[in-house]
Amino acid sequence: MRRGAAIAEVKDVDVSPITNKNLFRGSLPPVTFLKKEFHISEWWSGYIKTYLERDLRDLSQITDIPDFRRVMVLLASRSAQILNQANIARAAMVSQPTTNRYVNLLEMSGLYFKLQPYSKNIKKRIVKSPKGYFLDTGLMCSLSGVKNHKAIDPTFRGQLYKTRIFHNLLSISKMLGGQLFYLRKQGGLEREIDFILEMEETLLAIEVKSSSQVTFKDAENIEELKGILPKRLFGFVIYNGTEIKKLRKNVLAIPDSMLA
Repeated sequence: MRRGAAIAEVKDVDVSPITNKNLFRGSLPPVTFLKKEFHISEWWSGYIKTYLERDLRDLSQITDIPDFRRVMVLLASRSAQILNQANIARAAMVSQPTTNRYVNLLEMSGLYFKLQPYSKNIKKRIVKSPKGYFLDTGLMCSLSGVKNHKAIDPTFRGQLYKTRIFHNLLSISKMLGGQLFYLRKQGGLEREIDFILEMEETLLAIEVKSSSQVTFKDAENIEELKGILPKRLFGFVIYNGTEIKKLRKNVLAIPDSMLA
């Protein structure tokens, strides 16, 4: 496919893309049966007060709930970003050892996930810090003070969307016996691939776009970074549309609903 050529439409898919309502609701089973967003918001508030602030406190001897909550709020607001615990500690006005303890507690409880960078046999300079992902987009909204789907701003939507896709890919990687990473190259023009799924001799490079349209340019990072990756590579751009499209050789754009 020549550069600048129109995107090739491969197939129409009868699917429903992820909406702001989906992101606000979240994915935990109890909220799937709630119809009104007020009730969804109330459920998440109760979840935070009972499980996160009471049960976790009792299990792990957390003595300062306001400090713990501030750390949680900051982690939720920075989901899908590189984790910098020193910055979190400063913003929360909590000591770094205490912040590290809170992060580890949330991780051990399955409420927070660290996505490690892919670095196997790569000679270029790469970012080596993990990215952090919160458990659920509904929980992120509640901790961030979002009371309904209309209050989700475009920047936060991008983080919510990527967090939702992360959990879908994490489930897929476990079912396939693979491992999930991300890749970010330093030096010169910094480039990043949102997710690298490693399976035996094959790597899947996955970019995530929360928009309903994709272009040839959305596969650019995959194209530019494929040369530093040591294994056979296939690429996907997961987006908020409804069609499978060919973007480049060995790179397809696929609707987010195909991961469900």
